[in-house]
Amino acid sequence: SVSSAGVIINEDSHAACDFRIESDGLTHAFFVDSGNNKIGIGTDSPDNLLDVTGTSVQLQLSYDESNASTFQVSSGGDLTVTPSGGDVTLVATTSIDLKSPQIDIGEDDSSDVTINLLGSTNDMAILYDESAKLLKFDSTVLAIDGANDRVGIGVIDPDHTLEVLNAGTQLKLSYDSNSFTTFVVDSSSNL
Repeated sequence: SVSSAGVIINEDSHAACDFRIESDGLTHAFFVDSGNNKIGIGTDSPDNLLDVTGTSVQLQLSYDESNASTFQVSSGGDLTVTPSGGDVTLVATTSIDLKSPQIDIGEDDSSDVTINLLGSTNDMAILYDESAKLLKFDSTVLAIDGANDRVGIGVIDPDHTLEVLNAGTQLKLSYDSNSFTTFVVDSSSNL
């Protein structure tokens, strides 16, 4: 029906009255499955409230002509989000849950990877140095040298299985808060 409020198709809610728009190459460029209350773009059998089907980019959200993000699902069901600006921000008031047996971060090339953990007053950076196969926490606080199977605390290039660099107490072994012993190496290499 047509009125001053606009054009309404299937105003009487006929379940058998599907609606479709064809394009030059698609018979169901836009399809309304009125019996199942679903909309399909590129499909005549939408599985969900909105089902966008295609073999290339399925969705693009644009700020203007130059700035957009695309969403593409591969033939294997994998999702790729590509922002033209380079950043993706996920905002959640409570948590973001990543449920996967493996999470890949990086570009699978020779680039280093940095993860910044931002706090209200204290931040921390985790850096993976690709060329040295070195994982560093907050620059020199803790370093894991995967290439040589070494760990450094206070040093980024440990030369033994475990190296602790500190001008004060290097090691404290505790039984409880009152029973412990400490190890200190002085500037003359005395323990």
